[in-house]
Amino acid sequence: MTQPTIITAQTKGYSSTGGSTATKTYADVVVPAEANTLIVLLASSAFETSRTWTDLTYGSALAVRTHLVDVSAIGNSPSTVVAIFDVSEAGALTEDVVGTLSSSSSLSTVCGVICSTGFVESYSTSVERSTTTNQHRIFSPNYENNIAVTLSSLDEDLPSLSITNGTELFKYQDAGSNLNVGTFAISQSANNSQGGKLTSYTLASPEESATINILLSTQRNPFSTSFGPVIRPIISHDVIS
Repeated sequence: MTQPTIITAQTKGYSSTGGSTATKTYADVVVPAEANTLIVLLASSAFETSRTWTDLTYGSALAVRTHLVDVSAIGNSPSTVVAIFDVSEAGALTEDVVGTLSSSSSLSTVCGVICSTGFVESYSTSVERSTTTNQHRIFSPNYENNIAVTLSSLDEDLPSLSITNGTELFKYQDAGSNLNVGTFAISQSANNSQGGKLTSYTLASPEESATINILLSTQRNPFSTSFGPVIRPIISHDVIS
């Protein structure tokens, strides 16, 4: 089996048309027919202490949202949310991404999009306060059939970011000022001697970030066996009173 691919033409950043409202729209986000997974990050220049994202949607019911992740779990980081959509049965789509903040804001926001032929194997999140060097290491016994993706928001000064391990997928900053919030993505298909994958970057000055690291696998459930999946769904039981 081979590793999945990132569909680079549709893996990119978008700015909103939301103005000073709580609802931010990112128009005409393209999902190609060969994509199985759509990953969307929204970030705001507002820190988590002042505003949070309460929802993130994509404008087609054919894109099935499987995860909605609050990435910025601490106060001093850009308010950041990620949604993961299964688009394996959708075909080609062009629809709007809509994000909702907890209150109206005229501060800058940004959207980062990854389209892949892979399926989500696992993910984890992290936040950084005033960092200039950051790295993410991830391992799975399924390493021959997956790739790692790091998708982040950055408070400001995105142009100074330099990728030191992995492949840059995009760097995108909301237009108008170097102080506006930005987003970037890194992929890694290479394994170290132990089967782990590493992404890393450096910055010219300390900044805040919120990150989701995702393993994308060629298989929909890489841990399935002939006896059924190793990772089983939760089974509910009746309560006996």
